Amino acid sequence: MAVNDVILNSLIRERRDIIRLQVVFASIVVSVGIIVIISGFASAAWASAEPLRAIFSLGGAFISTLSAFPISQMLTIRGQVALLVLMQAERSRLLSMTTAVDPKEIELLNQLFLQALGKAVAP
Repeated sequence: MAVNDVILNSLIRERRDIIRLQVVFASIVVSVGIIVIISGFASAAWASAEPLRAIFSLGGAFISTLSAFPISQMLTIRGQVALLVLMQAERSRLLSMTTAVDPKEIELLNQLFLQALGKAVAP
């Protein structure tokens, strides 16, 4: 199997979608927490202290989930995307020089790209 632009583009798109989904999910959860806390402030005039404490605790719990956001995983995925983009650019550059490159060398480069690709997308 040769590395081609379709494979690289799909891997790049998949990893960018993963990042986007995690950021959107974290934003929604934190926004819910902020809304809960704001509603607690709005109801402070008529609510007693015990329900307010529960409302603020709930809002704080939503906001504190941001600390569980997998930042190291996100940085790893961003690194994978950068490597895949670099591989795609290098592959395009090498293919533009095919007149001066032996077909055996192209096959060897494809094998090297497959090995690098396997390491780049390994969990």
